[in-house]
Amino acid sequence: MTAGIARALGMRDDERPADPTDPRLTGGLERLRALARERPRNGLSDAENRTLATTRRPDEIAARVVLGLARITGREG
Repeated sequence: MTAGIARALGMRDDERPADPTDPRLTGGLERLRALARERPRNGLSDAENRTLATTRRPDEIAARVVLGLARITGREG
């Protein structure tokens, strides 16, 4: 489990469960699975979301965010 996910689940870095049956871990993973099943409502296509999630280029991140916001607000042009 990454430190970011542990923090998002309300755990301190020194509290990360080593036991795979720990309810904090299993509950957190179930919440992540539920979120993964939902398609983000951010105005982007699946391919655009994959690019947004994987790119390290700030210009690509900014372009996808602006594109999604433009589509959501109806200002795509």
